[in-house]
Amino acid sequence: MDHILECWSQASFCCNLLFNHQAMNLRINLVNTLIYADKDQNLGDIVIPQSWAHTGLWNWKRYGDRPEDKLSLEDDGEFTREYGYLNFGDYTNKTKDDDSADNFLNNIWYQAEENFNCEQDHASMSTIFWIPVAEALFEFAKELEKMDLEECIDESTCLSETPQVVRVRRGSSANVHLDNAAYKDFLHSKFQVSIVDMESAAMALISYQEKIPFISFRALYEFAGEKSKQSNDQEKTFAPIHVKNLIHILSRFVKYVHKELPDDPTISSM
Repeated sequence: MDHILECWSQASFCCNLLFNHQAMNLRINLVNTLIYADKDQNLGDIVIPQSWAHTGLWNWKRYGDRPEDKLSLEDDGEFTREYGYLNFGDYTNKTKDDDSADNFLNNIWYQAEENFNCEQDHASMSTIFWIPVAEALFEFAKELEKMDLEECIDESTCLSETPQVVRVRRGSSANVHLDNAAYKDFLHSKFQVSIVDMESAAMALISYQEKIPFISFRALYEFAGEKSKQSNDQEKTFAPIHVKNLIHILSRFVKYVHKELPDDPTISSM
């Protein structure tokens, strides 16, 4: 099996892999800089979402408009209220004498991605909010949940909880570094996302459009909105373990997928 592996490292470890097997392409996203929104997950866990959304696409409503009022250009099909909104007034830091929850920022409505199908004679466009990973790859990843991961740098320096490989329903991405606990909790409550990053939804969308089976392994690495000297030290201390565990599960996953490929032609489709 031929493969292309591209990695880079700045403050993080990141790999994109493109495997070629006969008529099949497989894209794997492997990154260890990740914020977790689900309190059931722990630092060091490797999380594998079943779908991704880009939660940085908004229609920002004018002040004075109510949630039941239409968005600008909604009648033209440009925007929708289907996926819900964030009301800034809900997060106003009220003073003792002010019970108002009004806010000039009003609210933002989340929008779907544009999905282009270029296989037809004329390119067609639809929208998609939750972008699925390849179903066959997600099923293969179930085998990884049985794996044991490393938890210690040395005999005296260990993660507080033993890391695990966990498949989850949803993750979200935006071109914003999230370090705010209130917004992290909102995303988890509103969309049931378990993890938040800046890259995966974009890779998922392109792979989906190009019909390249895609999956993403993400190591939980950052304490969004809960920064302290201790948490910063933990992130730096345990970074080598996160990278090592990611490489370990990737090796197991590729071997397993390669073994099953001849008997599972559905992997070449989304």
